[in-house]
Amino acid sequence: MPRQTALAIVVASAAMCVATVVHGDTSAAPMAGMNMPGMHMSAPAQPPAGPTREAYTSNRAFLIKLRSVPRPIPFEKYFTLKFAVYDGHHPTRALADAHLAVTVGMRHGLKHGFAHGMQSTPRIQAKGGFFTVSGMYFHMAGPWTLKVDVERNGQGGTAYFTLPCCGQ
Repeated sequence: MPRQTALAIVVASAAMCVATVVHGDTSAAPMAGMNMPGMHMSAPAQPPAGPTREAYTSNRAFLIKLRSVPRPIPFEKYFTLKFAVYDGHHPTRALADAHLAVTVGMRHGLKHGFAHGMQSTPRIQAKGGFFTVSGMYFHMAGPWTLKVDVERNGQGGTAYFTLPCCGQ
């Protein structure tokens, strides 16, 4: 998808859906775009500060670690992330039986929620204590926020990660 088309979608639609991925989802297709000639934006020459590497859920029940992230994060190209979940009270104890859901978007100054989401719906695969999130696609430069919800044995928690986009 051309850069100007992807950016036009964001500008033209304030009600763009937030991409929510749930463990086991198999879709990873971008949304159809619309053409707005003359719309130009480019990625920054140097990426901002690095991504959040680990975060406790707000209730401190879980520690989520970002184990693998491309450096720099690609612009307008699919990429994959890998997470691991640990017991928040015993942070060396991995929890392979947890379930993950990830919501991705840009805040553009909002304290809560997202101004818009991604143009793809990634999928999450759990294997050997790791959660691979594939189909990630950042169509705009700037900080992206990942809201990671964890559930295990009826207990849940939410943590946030910031990923800067994008290097050239």
